[in-house]
Amino acid sequence: MTPADLIVTLKACDPAAFGDLSLVALGRALSKFGAGARAYGRERGVYYSDLLAAAANYRPRSSGEPSDRNAG
Repeated sequence: MTPADLIVTLKACDPAAFGDLSLVALGRALSKFGAGARAYGRERGVYYSDLLAAAANYRPRSSGEPSDRNAG
């Protein structure tokens, strides 16, 4: 599925939540979760398997944990 197709699908499912979603915002959000777009033929695509793996591995950060910017 191309990122543009994913945006169309998300907006159709929940216009209130995803009405302002852009390709840039989607890319940034997916990258944070480890499921960014990668090569898909001559274009870029979001792989369903990447989304599932990112969802399975995602652990929300508690409010007491440092952010990545403060680490190191």
